[in-house]
Amino acid sequence: MDEISIRIRTGQRCRTLADHGLLERKSDGYYSLTELGARDLDEDIDAGELDTDH
Repeated sequence: MDEISIRIRTGQRCRTLADHGLLERKSDGYYSLTELGARDLDEDIDAGELDTDH
């Protein structure tokens, strides 16, 4: 997989995680982990807590 394909795929995945409230897109274009995202990494959330309206 080439670098451009990796960047496109990474962007798509970040947008999906942001749609579910696990990441937040900052004004500079970077993403940061939300509190919910950190709790997910710690395996401390219920699937029902994820925003699935998107």
